[in-house]
Amino acid sequence: MTNGVKAAGNASVVNVNNSEISTAGSSSEAVYAQNGGTVNLTNTNIFTDRINNYGLRANGGNSVVNYDGGTITTTGGTITVQAFNGGTLNIRNATINGGATTVDAYATGAINLDNVIINNDGSMATNAAGVFVHGVGTTLNAKNVQINTTGTNIFGIQLVGNNSTLENVEINSAVRGSGLQAYDGSHIVANNLRMSIQSQEGLDISSGLTMRSNGGDNNVAMENSQIVMQGTNSAALLFKSTANNTNNLSLINSAVTAS
Repeated sequence: MTNGVKAAGNASVVNVNNSEISTAGSSSEAVYAQNGGTVNLTNTNIFTDRINNYGLRANGGNSVVNYDGGTITTTGGTITVQAFNGGTLNIRNATINGGATTVDAYATGAINLDNVIINNDGSMATNAAGVFVHGVGTTLNAKNVQINTTGTNIFGIQLVGNNSTLENVEINSAVRGSGLQAYDGSHIVANNLRMSIQSQEGLDISSGLTMRSNGGDNNVAMENSQIVMQGTNSAALLFKSTANNTNNLSLINSAVTAS
């Protein structure tokens, strides 16, 4: 793959300040940290517009991308930012735009978000998420985050089999999907989580919180939080469990409404 900025190996550190990074060829990464490399970006905008182009990627143990200030946009139908195989993305004071899954982590990758706006219009995928974190050992820590989705079958946050914390997170969905999904052994602690979900007649069911325990017990603790559902064919809380696994939800000082 072609890279705009790449740091590979434990001794590799790249610092980028007040810059613009863009890629035009297919199968490229605007910023890539690999095998222990570190990339530090400050006040830098990133743009990619072809298929299989990524904005930020961190691959491998001790591989880190630190991003503070700017906008990251992909329009080619690929994941916008991704951490995997033990890589870490630390993103602050940023806006992330995409038409497929916007933020993704798997295989013990870690995503840390603070003061971030995520916009996903679903224009490049039939099923996608603002944030998709999946796999044992993979983590999400989101603080002061707003997620806006407008496409059909777009989920605000989808978590599968991992531990995550959400603090002061807002999820807005304008068409069809779920605000928060906890699947197959997920453990989530949320404080001041606000979800506003609007469903449309004729589409599959929309939900605020969906819990599915096919692959393990789910535990979700929500405090000082709110779920607001609007429209037909919707459920504020939707639980799907098997005989062997359970869904456990704790609500403290929280409100759930549907209309």
